[in-house]
Amino acid sequence: MCSIKNYVQSFIIILLFTAGGHAQKLHIEGVINAEAENPIVYLNKQELPSRKMIPLDSVRPVGRQFSFKIKLEAGYYQIKYHDDERGAGALLLHDGINNQVKVSIDTVRLSMGLIKRVNISGSTENDRLKDYFELSAHYYRGFIAPTTKRVQKAITDGAEPAVLDSLNDALKYYQSKQRQELDSVVLNVMGTSMAIYQTMPTWDKSNFDLIDTVIKRFEEQKPGHFITPLIVARGIDLKSKSVIDKDFIDFTLTAYDGDEFVLSEVQGKKYVLLDFWASWCGPCIRKFPSMKKIYEKYSDKLEIVSVSTDTRKERWEKASEKFSLPWINLLDEKQANNKKVFSQYGVRALPTNFLIDADGNIISKDITLIDLEDLLN
Repeated sequence: MCSIKNYVQSFIIILLFTAGGHAQKLHIEGVINAEAENPIVYLNKQELPSRKMIPLDSVRPVGRQFSFKIKLEAGYYQIKYHDDERGAGALLLHDGINNQVKVSIDTVRLSMGLIKRVNISGSTENDRLKDYFELSAHYYRGFIAPTTKRVQKAITDGAEPAVLDSLNDALKYYQSKQRQELDSVVLNVMGTSMAIYQTMPTWDKSNFDLIDTVIKRFEEQKPGHFITPLIVARGIDLKSKSVIDKDFIDFTLTAYDGDEFVLSEVQGKKYVLLDFWASWCGPCIRKFPSMKKIYEKYSDKLEIVSVSTDTRKERWEKASEKFSLPWINLLDEKQANNKKVFSQYGVRALPTNFLIDADGNIISKDITLIDLEDLLN
């Protein structure tokens, strides 16, 4: 799951926009509270979607103070701070209403040592984006990461299956709850906030309802705004990365019996259920008995291909021996293209499955075994 730590960058991006495209005068005031040798601050314009930077201005602080007073059209801008040690930055979104923002550069202590950190105030849009990622971090640090560690420890300690099941259920709940809460913020709090554009890379690519709702809002409420076509393009790109209603993605992996397996070799004659699992995933394992019954009954219509995401081969081998899976059973190791299958299919949680028809189209994700049997019957 993406967390706020992935968005700590070594620069400041400033997003400025107004209802129209006219230049607005903005006063950026900054103060350096940290020890700094030869600091300099740059103001650049960022072109979208290429992200190319165009230099606009730069200043050397007087004492510990610096400022920019400049007319800027709606767009993305970058403030880049450097001294003799390193740079620092933070993301700022300005709504075009406030004509003044404040920047402070401080020293903070993290696990890797002392670093510079840039703090921003005076932007409502920035606060919305900050709230979004702080909510994400709240679930990740408070629930998802600790539960993941408990799962890993339970596996190492050889915990009872019921304990693993309970921990896995809790982990899946927290992941789902985090996604629901974040989607609710986008839909019910942000509206047509410019902050949405920065949150979109963290969305579930298969959540077409969310993507379509946001696109429609911007097209209807901000039809002439420069960010609207960017929102639309990014939304379309997200949907294009979802595998539903697309041709299957071929891959080559080693099977449990040691033979090399190529997915395209079994595609074309039957339905193929591509099932992602792991030895530590209780919900995955609980489905095996029912899957075996369906496989035995409909083997003339269905092929099952299980792909384990276990990071240790011996755990996969031990689980495979224990559960005696009668279908094709693979370990997800890097292929010749240096990619893992679960990342190619956009798998973010377990269990996950994809149903591929005889024409090679992915027609369903996370189909229930009841619905699968209805289809095959």
